[in-house]
Amino acid sequence: MSDAMSGARAAAATGHVSAALGARRAGLGARLAAIGSIPAVPALMWLLPAIALQATLAAAWPASPATFGLSIAQALASFAAILGGGWLIRAAAVELDWNATPVCVHEPPRALVATGPYRFGRHPMYLGAALLLAGTALALGSPPAGGVAAAYLAWLDLHHARAEDAALHARFGPAWRAYAARTRRWL
Repeated sequence: MSDAMSGARAAAATGHVSAALGARRAGLGARLAAIGSIPAVPALMWLLPAIALQATLAAAWPASPATFGLSIAQALASFAAILGGGWLIRAAAVELDWNATPVCVHEPPRALVATGPYRFGRHPMYLGAALLLAGTALALGSPPAGGVAAAYLAWLDLHHARAEDAALHARFGPAWRAYAARTRRWL
């Protein structure tokens, strides 16, 4: 147990609510600082090569517009998709951390997380990665770049999301079945 959390409990036991809240906030700061050291999810490590492939295909595609000749609507939509995808990945990682569950899929889950972005879909980190790639494809204005985004999503679904669902089902049984019944795989 962290010193901040034990301090919060001690302060709460003696009736010092403001001291307990201060100690909790200190614990929150330490937790948020530790989030920067979250291990990378192997499937998400392919994001940068996928973006590089998108850019290469966009450059080679004869019908692609100039990269920075975007309309305002296209620029805003691509920015929103990229920012939203990044935010979704980060929010899901924070939620896993808050529930003391590893982000890395090669470690066994410690809790069935059904809060935060996991309320809306079972794989928000993968959805965020797909959104990020879709935003990049839109910014590049290249159909092959969009194909990379679609292929990446299919690969995540076939090789990662289904395996994670099976592992969670094996680990949490009825609780996972209830969660899966009320929550879609993607959205």
